[in-house]
Amino acid sequence: MNKAEIPRSPIIPAELQAITLDGLADGRQFEAVRVQGALLSGLDAKRITVESSVFENSEIASSKLKQASLSDTAFENCRLFGTNLDGADLHRVAFRQGMYSGLALSDAMIEDVIFVGAKVNLANFRVSKLKRVQFLDCDLSEADFQGAELRSVVFKHCDLSKVEFANCTMTGVDLRGSDISTIKGIAGLKGAKIDMAQLIGIAQAMAHELGLEVEE
Repeated sequence: MNKAEIPRSPIIPAELQAITLDGLADGRQFEAVRVQGALLSGLDAKRITVESSVFENSEIASSKLKQASLSDTAFENCRLFGTNLDGADLHRVAFRQGMYSGLALSDAMIEDVIFVGAKVNLANFRVSKLKRVQFLDCDLSEADFQGAELRSVVFKHCDLSKVEFANCTMTGVDLRGSDISTIKGIAGLKGAKIDMAQLIGIAQAMAHELGLEVEE
């Protein structure tokens, strides 16, 4: 079985320009900036570009930011709940702590990305391509990975309650140490690595999905 590769970390300059973020417009570009304490919601901007930057304690909620390009960027204790990043390209991005509930990242390219201690429940990763991605100590309950391609993805100590994995393609995916007892689309786990305790926990759901009748 292929092992999961470790994501490459964001490359961020030591010196960043502090800016005040008061809005976004289509095609706006940010490079080597630090944004702290922004409170924004209801934005609608396509194809924004963010490079080599840090967002701290900021909120960009209930916004449409489709086809964004984020690279070498860190989000520290931010709140991007209900924000739509469908069709985005994420490369070497870190999400540490914070709330990303309902984040939409469908049909996206997500490469060398890490989520640590974050609330990512109800997130949408449908038909996205995830490569070298780690979810560590995250709440991913009711997230949707339907039809996604996962390569070298690790879910460690995560809540995967009712997560949808139907029609996924998995290579080098490690689910050990996470709660998968109520996941959906078990057939989509083909190729993933789990432990014996997890196997026992999903046995009933596997039998149901296979149409088996289990009698005591």
